[in-house]
Formats: sequence, structure tokens, C-alpha cells
Amino acid sequence: MSESSTGRSILLVDDDPAIVRYLRHGFERRGYTVTSAADGLDAVELLRKQSFDGLVLDLHMSEMDGWSVIRQLKHLPAAPLTVLLSGYIDVPATVAAVRAGVYDVVEKPVTIDDLDRRFRMGWQGAHSTGPAPRNTEPLKDAADQILGETPAVRHIRNQVRSVARFPDLSVLIMGETGTGKELVADAIHKLTHADLPFASFNCAAIPEALFESELFGHEPGSFTGARATRVGLLESAGSGSVFLDEVGEMPPALQPKLLRALETRRFRRLGGTRDIPLRARVISATNRVLDQSESEMRSDLYFRLAGFTIFTPPLRERLPDIEPLALHLLEAFARRYSGVPTRLSQSAGELLLQHDWPGNVRELKLVVEHTAVIAGGAVIEAEDLQRAIRQRSSHSPQSGKFPVFNSAEHHSDVRGLRDVEREMIVAAYESSGHNLSSAARSLGIPRSTLRDKLRKYGCR
Repeated sequence: MSESSTGRSILLVDDDPAIVRYLRHGFERRGYTVTSAADGLDAVELLRKQSFDGLVLDLHMSEMDGWSVIRQLKHLPAAPLTVLLSGYIDVPATVAAVRAGVYDVVEKPVTIDDLDRRFRMGWQGAHSTGPAPRNTEPLKDAADQILGETPAVRHIRNQVRSVARFPDLSVLIMGETGTGKELVADAIHKLTHADLPFASFNCAAIPEALFESELFGHEPGSFTGARATRVGLLESAGSGSVFLDEVGEMPPALQPKLLRALETRRFRRLGGTRDIPLRARVISATNRVLDQSESEMRSDLYFRLAGFTIFTPPLRERLPDIEPLALHLLEAFARRYSGVPTRLSQSAGELLLQHDWPGNVRELKLVVEHTAVIAGGAVIEAEDLQRAIRQRSSHSPQSGKFPVFNSAEHHSDVRGLRDVEREMIVAAYESSGHNLSSAARSLGIPRSTLRDKLRKYGCR
């Protein structure tokens, strides 16, 4: 049973007696005082006569629909915290409802646990009507995992806090490789669905033949070898979050199915005939510009994914954050391995600002950890940092140079072409942040060839 809410009063407004009975029973078991109305007219009359802490309001009713009731709420001296129920949710309607004063919009069918959780979150927040002060720690912790004090980063934290109020709104996070897009997605999830699943799915890492099954699931016999039902990520995430990383790499043939799932909030497993409700928030990330003509992303899918857009800036555009970030990463490394330096000399701090960090925070982390390993003292000096940057830069795919032995100097270590190829493949893949398309472009080979090579060398 959920946390007791004894003393709170709820008004249920729905013209379906079965739904009212279900909600009444569930709320009363949790200690609520429950009143019900069968249509909007009765609801408005009750709201004028007495006050309620919460209002569960069906959008579609024969006598005075939910929108009409919402318009009346602004005339009340103390409007209740309102959760709107609808059989179908779209982004414009959700935004319009929130602007009109609705706290949340929930798609049917709904559970008591879900409604109870949303009301408690609302009462503890800005709409609080009870004496208990708001506990801001979960919000603060999740938002503040996005480190930095430049205006751009503060703006991202504010965006994360804002979009967390809309648990069904799709979010698209755009930014270069290594800028912390998954960290932003994780913060959004923690603020919205901290106790629910976070299902991560890298669109570039899944073979096209398995893509549909991984995302949507499949039924027995839907393809050769499909002997049992498989639950896909959209289903296994439940009411939590699905994170589609590198969404620009999604195969064009699968895009219409995802579009339909987002539009209807329904999908079917591969080979299935039963509609399954999509309850999870879909958060996507890309390091590409998806709304340009050369993109393979459908424009209608792009706009569905981009219900709310967040841009993660590269490190070169947030110079004041670089040294504090480096110190944070260094301290985190020192907590894992004792005896490594935890300070930067002034010259090392200045050197950090001179590098352009094409790999962004991911590259900074690797350089900081590399430097901590090779540094000889308790403080990292500029020469330690320079050595680590030089070594990583010389091994990056952009440099065109990869670690091979000089056969004249290392006769006993001469290796075959297979070993050299493997190092080049692995270095390119790791330097691109495991972005298959980016690594393939840097190597000048097709994406499918790189995928095959990675499998050949046991790297995937």
C-alpha cells in the first residue's frame, strides 16, 4: 500500500461508473475522503460548495466535458490540484491543459498507485495545500548531477526541472559526442520516475535485423528462431523512461512504427495482433542535426521525438566549467584508487583551457584519469597533462595515427596486419564514444563493415 494520505479530499469526475468505483475504492483504502460526480455540471456545483485537495477529471464526458470544468476552476477561490484523464494524449493538448492550471495529464487506463504518487508529488511541490514543507532534496540531487555554473549549464538544469513535470512528454537531447546527453536523460528520469525502470537503447549498436524485436518485442513464430514471447524495451520500461541513444541511426524502415507508437501511445510486438499501451516517456539523444535535408530521419518522427528539446553545449563553449569539472573527475578517480593526485597546479589548470576538447567531457575524463596514473607527485603538473593529451591525441582516429610498433626497434614484437587492424578499429570506436557511424566515417569504411570487424575481434 502507498504512503497514507489520510485527511486529503478527492473529487472524482467521470461518467463511467466502473472507473469511479475502482478509483473510489483505491483512494479510500489509502485514507482519502472521496466524493464523486458523474458529469461536469455536477462537478462544478460541488466545487462551488466545498473545497477539495485533489480533482481527478475525465476529459470526455457527455454532460459538460473536462475542458469546460477546467475553465471554471479559475473562478474558484481555491482550486484543487487537478489531474486530467484522457483516453489519448497529444503534446499540444497536454501543454494547453497545464497552461490552464492542470497539474498533470494521464492516459487511461490508470492505476491508483500512479494517481496517488502524482498527487503526493504535486502537494509536496509548488501546488502544496498541506502544512508539510516541500522536500526538495530529490529534485536538487538529480538536477545537480549536471555539473557546471556557466549560463548554458544552469539553463539545462532549469530545463530538466521544467520538463520533469510532464511525464509523458517526449524529450530530444542534442549535442556533440561526449557532452553528457545520457546524464541529462538520467536526471530527467530521476526527477520524474526515480522508482521506475530506465531502459537504455543504443540505436547504432543494434543490428537492423534485431532492431524491431529489441524495441517492440516479438511473438513466437514471428521469425525463424523466435520460439518464445520477447518483451521489448518499450514494454519492459513500464511507466518509466526509454532512452533512445543515437536515435539518428534508427533504420528508416522502423521509423514509421515508432512514429505510430508515439502518436497513438500504442504498439504491437513483432508478429503480434494485440495493442500494447506505451506508458513510458521516450527520451532521445543525437549528435546529428536531424531536421536537415541530408538526415535519414523522417520529419514527422523528428517532431514527435522533439516534444521538448535540450541542447548540450561542447566544452569549448563553457570554458569556466573545465577546471572545476576536471577536479571533480579527479576526486572521483581518487575515491576509487587511493594514492593518486587530487590537485592541479596553476599551469595545469591554464593548459586545460588551451585544449579544444573535441571529445568533450568524455575526453576530459579519460585525459584526467590518464594523467592521474602517470603523474609522479601529489599535484598534477602541466607537463603531466600535456603528455596525456599528446598521447591520446596521437591515438585518435582524427589524427590518422594509431599505436603500432616500429619493427626496427621491436623485432620481438612485430605483429601482423590483423593486430594493427584491430587496434585501429578499437581506437576509432572508443574515441568516437562507441558511435558506430562516426567511427566508420573516421576510418573511411562502411558502417556495416565496421560492425562486422568489431564482432570479428570480439568488441561487441
